[in-house]
Amino acid sequence: MLIWSDFDINSENSQKMIKAKQSGGPDYWPTMREVFEYDCKTLPLSRFRLWASVHNVPFVTQYRTAKFFGAAFTAAFEDEIVHDALKENWIGIPEEKAQFLQVVNDFDTSMQRVQDVAHLVLCGFTPKLLKSYKNIIEIGAGYGDMCSVVHAMGFKGKYTIIDIPEISPIQDFYLKKQGINANFKFESPEVENADLVISTWALSETPLEYRERLMPTLINSKNWLIMYQAKIFGQEVNEKYFTEMFKNRKPKYSVLNETAWDGKNTYMVIK
Repeated sequence: MLIWSDFDINSENSQKMIKAKQSGGPDYWPTMREVFEYDCKTLPLSRFRLWASVHNVPFVTQYRTAKFFGAAFTAAFEDEIVHDALKENWIGIPEEKAQFLQVVNDFDTSMQRVQDVAHLVLCGFTPKLLKSYKNIIEIGAGYGDMCSVVHAMGFKGKYTIIDIPEISPIQDFYLKKQGINANFKFESPEVENADLVISTWALSETPLEYRERLMPTLINSKNWLIMYQAKIFGQEVNEKYFTEMFKNRKPKYSVLNETAWDGKNTYMVIK
């Protein structure tokens, strides 16, 4: 089912990313950057949701979380805009393979779509609120699904994705298929403060030294939706980091779970 680098699970890049995942150390992302650069040049973008590298991260989540289901579907059946935003477009996977990612029988959606809608509704970012924003920044955008959801909910402004450049061919392919033109940045002084900054796990997975370069350019952004896990590379540094970073902004915290995905997972919201 999965498409491996060079279409071979035993290829050099396939084995490289398997070992990086198993070790879970600081070499993981440098390794995956090499793999994604290679895969984007050699594998079909029209099937990126089946790439082993995409599932290795994972950018395509299949972790079925009850709280996400409840939040997303409740909001969808109360608000027609959310309902339509929750529907999948299935870009990046052949139609005959879509059932591999479909999570319920009576609604055409994926777990990734459910999760991204749930992040927004659980944290109170409604279609009305999103429509009022002129610019949004997302740190770590996966294949671009949150950007897709936000636009489906009515956002019309400037959307900037801060991510490693090796991922941008996937994001650009996925979003342009929907007529969405995002701005792509990595380590750029041109990043500006935004009406909303979104980062679901990505910021808390980046090395502290990178955050030190990035955060001063964004810290005065008006609203924040952050999901962070307790650990990075086995070290429990994130709770202290985010508490200290935003101590003057009176954030609201909500724990999603206590144990899964590298320890305690917490929403931090500033509105």
